[in-house]
Amino acid sequence: MAIYFFLSGLGSVFTYMVALNTNVINFDEKHRGKIVGLLNACFAGSPSIFAVIYYHVIGNPSSSESFTTIMLLFAIAFGVTDIICMIFLRIYPKPLELSEHREMKTNISVEDSQSKTCCDNMKNRRNNEGTPLRDLLRNVDYYIFTLTFTFSSTVGLVYVVTLTQTTDAMNFSSHDPDVVLIVPITNALISVSIGIFSDYFRERFPRLAILIAGCVVFTVCQLIIVLLADGYAWIVLATVFCGIGIGLVWSIAPTVMSEYFSVENLGRNWGLAMFFGSLVGLGAQESFGAFYDAAKKDPGDLNCYGIECIRRGHAVVLASGIASIILGVILLIKRRNFRPNGFERF
Repeated sequence: MAIYFFLSGLGSVFTYMVALNTNVINFDEKHRGKIVGLLNACFAGSPSIFAVIYYHVIGNPSSSESFTTIMLLFAIAFGVTDIICMIFLRIYPKPLELSEHREMKTNISVEDSQSKTCCDNMKNRRNNEGTPLRDLLRNVDYYIFTLTFTFSSTVGLVYVVTLTQTTDAMNFSSHDPDVVLIVPITNALISVSIGIFSDYFRERFPRLAILIAGCVVFTVCQLIIVLLADGYAWIVLATVFCGIGIGLVWSIAPTVMSEYFSVENLGRNWGLAMFFGSLVGLGAQESFGAFYDAAKKDPGDLNCYGIECIRRGHAVVLASGIASIILGVILLIKRRNFRPNGFERF
């Protein structure tokens, strides 16, 4: 079972990274927010579809047969999706590259030395694009941005993973079929909206400020859960905030990464950030589980009931949200003169 989850997670991340990197490269930068937002909306909206299938089509969610069926459905869906990606996903040449190629074919009769010079210039220009890894690892801003994303994404990850555990601890598990739909639906709507907004106002409103707003929303979400999780309406409100935060962070962060640290290396740079985020997220989940188990009245009990069961675990995640805000503000101050088109304000 552990191998299955590992492979399915690996396949999910691989498909996401390939689709993200390919589409960001293929489309003009003025549409980058919309492209990333739409991709994130599709990526975020799929859990709502599978949640409906799991709770309302397959049958009893607590039975082992239902679990086996949904896992088989996941396996088939991953295979079909990846086959479609292999068939249709490709990097298309830019208009400038096409015109250069046509020009080279038209001037094929020109002396070999001139043709060689033209080819060398094109090759050198391509080689000069992007940021070498050694330079990236010396860039303090990259670490600040990566940590901002890491701490903020940890909030969303832990909240979603522990959502049904939280509702069960507060005796609201009967609402699980409804509450699990809030995050993916809210996430999808916010992703599309913020992508359009960030493109339209990118010269006047920095995308990094939107990312910080996502960190603030995440922090408010955790604050509500830590203080008021004993009310179902508050859990619903916190879940809505979580969906908004995920939509803001996961739609804006890859775009900011491509603008600050070179779009040509987006796959590498964003992959490293996701890797660090997964490590911190794993640690936060382990911390939540440890506090949950420690709050049990009887160590032999399977479940824990009461707000104290989840309060300390969510408090740890709340600290992660606060850290993301602080780091984001620091980076915003350092980059206050940055222009999306790569020029600096004077």
